[in-house]
Amino acid sequence: MDETAQQREPLAEPGEGLRVEVYRLFGSNVRLEPAPARRSWLPQEAYRCPPITFANQLGYLVSLDGPLDMAWDGRPTPDGVMIDLHGQPIEARTDFGPGIATLFPNIVVKTPPGIGTLVKAVPNLPLGRLMLVEGFVETDWLDYTFNISFRFVVPGRVQLPPRTPLCALLPYPTLLLKGAQLAIHDSGAEHQRIQRYTERYLEHRVSAAQAAGQQGREALFESLYLRGETLDGPRPEGTAHARTPWRG
Repeated sequence: MDETAQQREPLAEPGEGLRVEVYRLFGSNVRLEPAPARRSWLPQEAYRCPPITFANQLGYLVSLDGPLDMAWDGRPTPDGVMIDLHGQPIEARTDFGPGIATLFPNIVVKTPPGIGTLVKAVPNLPLGRLMLVEGFVETDWLDYTFNISFRFVVPGRVQLPPRTPLCALLPYPTLLLKGAQLAIHDSGAEHQRIQRYTERYLEHRVSAAQAAGQQGREALFESLYLRGETLDGPRPEGTAHARTPWRG
């Protein structure tokens, strides 16, 4: 690492929110925007489910200003894949592997020390017969771009309109993974406490569903989880909860 990189100022000060810097190079027309809470195919009731709504908002969506056409005829050779960028100022290749289309968005993402970037599929937004080849980029020190690759699950053609989200960039704290341990419990005092609480919660869900049948469909979704509460009162101090989506 050169001296300039070593002396780079942190991108976030203590007490400030995470700041992600994106550099678009060589005239790239790649668009980036915060992931919205809504998906066109999801029913309205889904937005009263915190896990779905919050997952929708994870990361920053990457898209192109123009259309993108890709096809695979089933052959395991590079010429079996076709990519039409319609003149957009990015690069594309087909030699990564059988049925794989690769785009070079010509962007460099920079994150604070200890924060990398997971290039992942957009939550709850399928791309037909395409599967994103996910990767993790160490954007806290790398100063060059990365690629976005798609594997055709089956041969065929995919036509994506302008501004279709291709992937999500999710900042991820790599420092949390260092020394992380997984513990699986099948017994013990805490195991018993959690199991008893789960039994109580399941009983509560049954009762709430029965009450909702009398009060109307909307009442079914006014759960403790949605309100950020536990069966015994407020959630533990210091834990996070968003009552409503933090993005529209």
